[in-house]
Amino acid sequence: MISKARAAALPKANGRNIISAHETDVFSLSQELKEKFGDYALPLRALPKFMAWLVGPPAGGGITSKFGSRNVNDPFRAGNSKGIREFNLSYRPLQSSIEDMFQQKIDAGQFQNLEWDQGRL
Repeated sequence: MISKARAAALPKANGRNIISAHETDVFSLSQELKEKFGDYALPLRALPKFMAWLVGPPAGGGITSKFGSRNVNDPFRAGNSKGIREFNLSYRPLQSSIEDMFQQKIDAGQFQNLEWDQGRL
């Protein structure tokens, strides 16, 4: 949000500016959590593209075959050099950002520990 406010005040910040600190994919993000949150159910491997293509539409949630074929297992690519150069932004390490987000989800009760959940499986 601070980057939006900073960009709004800069005359040279025209047009759309998509700025990302890191290039990654969803499976890689889950692997960043394993060391600290290994007792939670995290993916063991990435879902193959053909499975997302087959299962996505019937599962609902807006995942179409076209979306799956174009986006599953493809990393998001956006550079951060413009944010650093033109907006004077600095970025937190991915590891600490993703761990903070996951901890917030745990605190909100959105994830359950596997040890707690073993009796219910």
